Amino acid sequence: MPLFVFKHHSGFTYYNYLAIVEHEFKPVLNWETQDYRWVEWGDWPEPLHNGLKLLLGDQQSVERIKQHLPHSDDTITEETLTEGATDVLYHKTGVHAAAAILAQGAFGLSSTLGTDAEASYAPRGYPYFLSTTRTKVGDYHRWVGDSAVMFNLDGRIINSRYPVKPIDYWDRAWNHPRSERTRESEDRVFSRDPEMSLDSVTSIHVYLNPDQMRDPESRHAAEVKQTILNAYERNIKVHAYVDADAWRLQNSRRQVDPNWFARNIKVAPQTPRTPSEFMGEWIELLKKNPGDELSDRADRLRYNMLHYSDTISTLKNDIHNGRKPDSADYKHVVAIERYMRANRLPNLKALIDHLKVKWQRSDR
Repeated sequence: MPLFVFKHHSGFTYYNYLAIVEHEFKPVLNWETQDYRWVEWGDWPEPLHNGLKLLLGDQQSVERIKQHLPHSDDTITEETLTEGATDVLYHKTGVHAAAAILAQGAFGLSSTLGTDAEASYAPRGYPYFLSTTRTKVGDYHRWVGDSAVMFNLDGRIINSRYPVKPIDYWDRAWNHPRSERTRESEDRVFSRDPEMSLDSVTSIHVYLNPDQMRDPESRHAAEVKQTILNAYERNIKVHAYVDADAWRLQNSRRQVDPNWFARNIKVAPQTPRTPSEFMGEWIELLKKNPGDELSDRADRLRYNMLHYSDTISTLKNDIHNGRKPDSADYKHVVAIERYMRANRLPNLKALIDHLKVKWQRSDR
């Protein structure tokens, strides 16, 4: 489709066109072209070609281009931006995760990569999310166990930095006679990055079953104590409870002094957890090149990828298992997402095709 035409008094004429394609592709470059890049609208590389500068300054051309920009469910729309978060949000997690969050000073966010349902909820360009709720007594908090932690968050701070929208992906599927649950709804906070700072945290509420305090081998007790100490290090207000209902309601009249927790929990040294990793071979195929030495697992994966068609299912399954920040493979999921972003690969199929092209030379 013809767009703005630049005409110089010398007679030089520069034509612009709009072309619509279904998929991103790798163009063939010649001596007239230095580089290429697929970009989001407005996310222009620098420096801009003078012809493109003139085109973007022509309002009629810009309006015509915008008529053809994709507007799908995963694009941030005005409706998404106006949904937003309530002034207070709640994030429930286990004490092991809470201690790690406070130690590193950031929330590790879940990844939507590899899970089609999760990806369908995310605005385009926001592949990470934090699950929150706008009520502290919903179905997410119904089951507590021997310990639990609730982060209270300032929704106004979150609204100023991230898109937030409500998700009820079970569509009331829990609402049947044999279940006490009525819904699985959340207010999901989306992010471009795998971490979110703790600036929005106003307080944390920690629960420990008092029976756990009498067990010197209790991991629950050890991690509750560490959570409290880590919160103190970051000057975050702590509320402690030994009654699950009081914890759910954040009933200040039934809380206990968190210092009492810290003084009275006596536990033996804990054996560090060493979760297993399963995705290292994928990272090898990303980082190494044909001719480099591969581990046996990576070489087997390379062979299967080139000769069998089910490799994408394996990758999706591995990513699904490693998508949570407490997974040993989470760092690998983040590395894959960043690799895809850097190489303009829109989905996992494109990634597999990219790797096949890269490693075909090693199979000749």
